[in-house]
Amino acid sequence: MPPLPIPLGRLVLPGLLFLGACVSRPSIQEPAGTEARTAPPVAKDSSARAPAPRFSCSGTQNIQFGPNVPPDVSRVTSQLDANCFAWSEFISLNWPAAAILPDGGTTGASFGAPGDLGAVQWQTFMSTEQLFLPDGGTPPPWGTPSRISEDCLAEANVSPEQASSMLALNVVSKFETQFSSGSGNQAFPRDLPAWLGASHGTNVWYEVRISEPEYTYIVDAGLYNAANQLALVDGGAGSPIVNPMGSWQPNTMGALELKAAWMEVPNPQDSRWNAYKLSPAVVVEPATQKCRATTVALVGLHIIHKTVTQPTWVWATFEHVNNAPDHGADAGTTSWNFYDSQCKPRTIALDKSCSVDGGTSVTVGCTPNEPPPYWLGGGCPAPVPIQVTRVTPIESTAQERSINPRK
Repeated sequence: MPPLPIPLGRLVLPGLLFLGACVSRPSIQEPAGTEARTAPPVAKDSSARAPAPRFSCSGTQNIQFGPNVPPDVSRVTSQLDANCFAWSEFISLNWPAAAILPDGGTTGASFGAPGDLGAVQWQTFMSTEQLFLPDGGTPPPWGTPSRISEDCLAEANVSPEQASSMLALNVVSKFETQFSSGSGNQAFPRDLPAWLGASHGTNVWYEVRISEPEYTYIVDAGLYNAANQLALVDGGAGSPIVNPMGSWQPNTMGALELKAAWMEVPNPQDSRWNAYKLSPAVVVEPATQKCRATTVALVGLHIIHKTVTQPTWVWATFEHVNNAPDHGADAGTTSWNFYDSQCKPRTIALDKSCSVDGGTSVTVGCTPNEPPPYWLGGGCPAPVPIQVTRVTPIESTAQERSINPRK
């Protein structure tokens, strides 16, 4: 079979970790030859579409090039099989949302088209910021768009109609922001400033989204409220919190969560960004705390999926191929997102409330993987580039499955 073309984002799978029995043969197996199917056949009319192409990824895993998310792992006997399952999830979840038909089929819309700003399937999932409200109140119904305040929209010169197709991302620090907390300060470590500045000087934002079965379970059980969670488990004497599991029979996706890292793009018309998934967004400017519209590029994606055969969740991580070089390796001529071979230390004057050590001047050096020495927001300086290298090399079988799809 020809190698699988994957133009979307050209993301690399650096590693897939199964917690528990990572490559054990499932006790409940899908019938042979159906590992890529997620729904029973649908009756088709005279305008029936050709079946989606299937590709052989390993000895036991086929990938169907389409929007159907595999609900469970099937016949996994090796790490390579696990990596192939991760690619199957990645492809289906990143299918253009506008191309998905009610019966699970797809139109002829181009998958991974350069410059496409439209939402992909996982972007139609609900955000955890909508699920876990600051006051522990009842979340909105599934499918409710993220809300951006009228003041913020006016500041960004964005209409409510335009905002319906834009991400709402914020920069979070120890200071108050115009969005609820949770989407900007998630890089390592957690007890120090944890923002990540790209090589071209822009920031990285994060978001977490979950599948409808998980969202429904949490809402129906009242688990969006911490008091209800405590009452349910009752100090260990009550009932456990058990998220729904993906399965083939009945066919259900189960609990699936995604955490995305978005990097601001200063010049989206540049051909460099044709190799990225782009999305329009409303963000909070770190230095001024003012809302503005921009374009962001997907540079990292975690996918975790609770299934019948893997109740301890399937874990997969993708990163863009141009994020960072391996630690100690020759950086070559690649234009890295988070590494600059010509880096020079930057000394920045700031208010003492912004710095970690209480000083009025900090230096951002060029040693890789060091946390930034100051906070963002509240009048503090804007982000500057942070040097990053990959400490753990990409595992060989992940490399194997990541090279072919980009051909």
